[in-house]
Amino acid sequence: MHKIFIIAILSLYSGIFCQGQKTNAIPFEEISTEEPDRIVAAIDTMSLTCDTFYLVPYYDYIDIYDFACIYFDNKGQLRKYSRQLNFNDGGQDHIDFSAYYDLHGDLVYITYQSGNNCEDDAGYFYVHQGHIVGYDYDWDCGCCEDDVTEEDMSIIRPEIGAPLEKTVDENWSLKRFISARTLLETIHSPEYGRHDEFDE
Repeated sequence: MHKIFIIAILSLYSGIFCQGQKTNAIPFEEISTEEPDRIVAAIDTMSLTCDTFYLVPYYDYIDIYDFACIYFDNKGQLRKYSRQLNFNDGGQDHIDFSAYYDLHGDLVYITYQSGNNCEDDAGYFYVHQGHIVGYDYDWDCGCCEDDVTEEDMSIIRPEIGAPLEKTVDENWSLKRFISARTLLETIHSPEYGRHDEFDE
């Protein structure tokens, strides 16, 4: 009898506890981008420490400039990643890439701009729990025979609520940027190689 009573009490308590743990998750479509904007603006005005972990400077015999840096706040937390890649070969190929993290080490905003003498594209992604909650994407092709149509753009634009996995053109994987921990593990790996953070 006592055993049955105890089991009943435990079952009732477990049910109450589980009900208390229920959360009404906000749909990704309804999450505002104001908070990520505020975080990015705050980070850009902070006094951050830059740790340059990859650098190929310009030389007379090298036509590539590749600079990568991670930025830490005064508490030693990763708040920003930046990469600049330029090819001084006449084609004017370039990539500027930045990622921003909140105090918990979660990615909140990621942006890239790339282009050459022919075309330019830029992506801006607001991120919540690894999913896209806001974005902007621009593509301009000055040497294309046909104009870029709205139908073209609708095909390549990402969807709100979709996991952030790649840049819009799918040339760069973004999976390792979802958290500061994953990014730092990649960068600090003894086997780190150029651009490993963009691998699958």
